Amino acid sequence: PDLEPGVALRDGGEERDRIREAFHRTFVALAELTPTMLVLDDLHRVDEDTLWALDALAADLSGTPLLICIAYRRLELEARPDQWQAVRSLDRSGRHTRIVLDPLTQPETRELVRRLMPEGSTGPIVGRLHDATGGNPLFILETLRAIHERQVSEALKPPTGIQHLDLEALPVSGTVFEIISARIDGLPGEPRQAARALSASGAGMDIDALAEVCGMPRTQVLDAVDYLIQAGMVSTSTGRYALSHDQLASVAYESMPAAERPELHRRLAWRLEADGVGDTAILGHHFRRGEVPDQAARFLEQAGQEARRLNAFAAARDRYAEALIEAGKVPWAAADLAGLQLALEQILEVMGDRDGQARLLDELESNAAGNPALVAEITQRRARLLAATAHFEEAERLALQALDLHARLADTNGQAGDLQALGTMAFWAARNLESIEWLDQALELAPPGSVLEANVHHSFCDALHHLHRFTEAQAHLDAATAIYERLQDRRGLAGALSSQGALYGQSGRKALVEPALLRASQLSEEIGYRYGVAINALNLGHHYTITGQGAKALGPCRKSRTVFGAMSNRRGLAMATANLASLHHALGNDEAAERLALEALEMYTELGHDLGQAVCHGTLAEVARRAGNREAAQAALDAG
Repeated sequence: PDLEPGVALRDGGEERDRIREAFHRTFVALAELTPTMLVLDDLHRVDEDTLWALDALAADLSGTPLLICIAYRRLELEARPDQWQAVRSLDRSGRHTRIVLDPLTQPETRELVRRLMPEGSTGPIVGRLHDATGGNPLFILETLRAIHERQVSEALKPPTGIQHLDLEALPVSGTVFEIISARIDGLPGEPRQAARALSASGAGMDIDALAEVCGMPRTQVLDAVDYLIQAGMVSTSTGRYALSHDQLASVAYESMPAAERPELHRRLAWRLEADGVGDTAILGHHFRRGEVPDQAARFLEQAGQEARRLNAFAAARDRYAEALIEAGKVPWAAADLAGLQLALEQILEVMGDRDGQARLLDELESNAAGNPALVAEITQRRARLLAATAHFEEAERLALQALDLHARLADTNGQAGDLQALGTMAFWAARNLESIEWLDQALELAPPGSVLEANVHHSFCDALHHLHRFTEAQAHLDAATAIYERLQDRRGLAGALSSQGALYGQSGRKALVEPALLRASQLSEEIGYRYGVAINALNLGHHYTITGQGAKALGPCRKSRTVFGAMSNRRGLAMATANLASLHHALGNDEAAERLALEALEMYTELGHDLGQAVCHGTLAEVARRAGNREAAQAALDAG
């Protein structure tokens, strides 16, 4: 309505010509003023008119200081014939340089990480990062950013004592998720279906398995996989078809409609079982995600057993816990369910999860009526749990009750376990002679060559050590170590190494103490044995203190106190606090030494531990003496 009468509207073709001419003149004019570079990213997404104008501009650049840089994904551009022909015409101009951008290699990834995060360039993160991102530079940068944000968040939480970067669960940033999700959504139907099936499989599949899981003819699956290979989304490096990197697989799975996932997992599980795949953890995972609870529980229980044999306690805990959830969905025999709960409780004991142990024992106790053997086992385990949390009086009462129950059942193995528990409790309460009496009886009943026999020998070593009978202690430790090594019991070996370090110190071989304790600590960390982590840090801190390396002792002493506290282990916390008090006094910080010694004294008094109280009074006496308060020093010595 604003046009003057008689002015005709231009048709579409004429309007495009004018825009193309304006585009051409603008950039040529800019280039004549100063050398100019025009960058067009994601060319495979631009409209036809932009490509047409670009083609015209590129055809008339002779003598013009204008550089055009375009970036595109070849496969996606080839799917649009007109746009692809426009790019091919640029090739024919003869004035171009093509750069094919391959993914970064692992050394290149390491260099990128070194420039952004120097402390991570020599660790295992580089290989894991390369595998997770497929070497895509943007994905690497975004993942490093997400790791940094997660670590900042974790730093705001209270410490748990054992912290590490979970390399198996690198975060996927929002940017990476959006980019990958858009690529997957843009795939044709059959390639998208194949990509989703591969994302559910995790380890990849051959063509026949993929066809069965997708529910498509083999020829169609071959075409779909070929499309994905050309798109750089599928790799055959393992001899099977798999998505090219972990983040692609993660996003492909998460972006799949939730209702489609169970059927994919069911087909995968039945196919893997039919193929004789022996990985029970994978079978259990797919049956669980496929909502077949009975099969899931059976395979996950087996996976927990296998992880336990390998001393992979965290994996065993997770598999047993998942098995219990699935078993709760179907009718399971009471004995089978109790066996699963007992297996999980044993793992939680190693990992120091006292609350988890208590919950499981409560559940077991509520269903144990009419099963004397189960009642006896629960009673023994409850006694051990109470001893670990320094409730010695109640722990000893229950251990004696368990001993009576096992005797009535003529269960000598059970009796040996009860006697070993009583010996350990007496040792922890500083009643070493009584401890040896219990352990003598336990050794007579323990099955030869068993873990139980090794544990009895190990307890003997600790009790004899505190009685300064070092030669006998070493003989028992050698016997325990031989059994642990034969059974490949890494938890037992970690404890034996710790005891060996302490014996080295007492025998004057101080140069051997630190290597033994460091190896014991490393082994405990590797298998998730929290008590081992705490006690080795305690012993290492003590070793550094008595060898004049006070500053070096602070870290282990604090770590020991933190882990014992997280485990609710009052006896361990008292020992660690008393050690830290002594160390602060040695370093000249008497204010901290007095505060910590009083804390430890209160705990030892509650525990009825006379020797621990004496140690704390000794530290308080030294603090008072250095302050010139002779009366307070003498009072502390008298109390100790």
